[in-house]
Amino acid sequence: MLCPHCHRENRPGALLCEHCGRQLVVLSDLSRYKTGKFDTIPLRWKPVEPSITLDRPGTGLLHQANFVTLHLLDEDENIRVKTQGHISLGRADADSAWQPTVDLSPYGAVEKGVSRLHADLFFENDQVFVLELGSANGTRINGVKVQMGLAQQIHNGDELELGRMRIRVSFS
Repeated sequence: MLCPHCHRENRPGALLCEHCGRQLVVLSDLSRYKTGKFDTIPLRWKPVEPSITLDRPGTGLLHQANFVTLHLLDEDENIRVKTQGHISLGRADADSAWQPTVDLSPYGAVEKGVSRLHADLFFENDQVFVLELGSANGTRINGVKVQMGLAQQIHNGDELELGRMRIRVSFS
């Protein structure tokens, strides 16, 4: 899809330009984009270390914290989730009955380029990981892009970006 603002090519299905960040599709056009029923796709993953050294604000260990708090920075809202299993982050889809663990729709997810099935948080060995699930506008930790299918560790205080939605992650 060609961006009408910077005239650069983007991946099919992108809502925001990958180059200038401007909106590619007007909201009234979104009715054309339907999400099919999601079936669990086995993804092979392994934790990876970033290729650059990040200035991490906090520890990478949960230290037996029972909850992770997702602070939606632009909305000044907090969402607390238990630190067990997998937590899917994305947008609900009434047409396919898809419901992520954390539905970000009420917080402007469509406008900020959050996909229906955007990312997955999971907990292993006292650590928190994020797994990018092939979203249209990507996932970043402290500005560093997370590769699809490769789990990346999250530290206490990291800023997670789903499209243009900014979320501070805290362990409590």
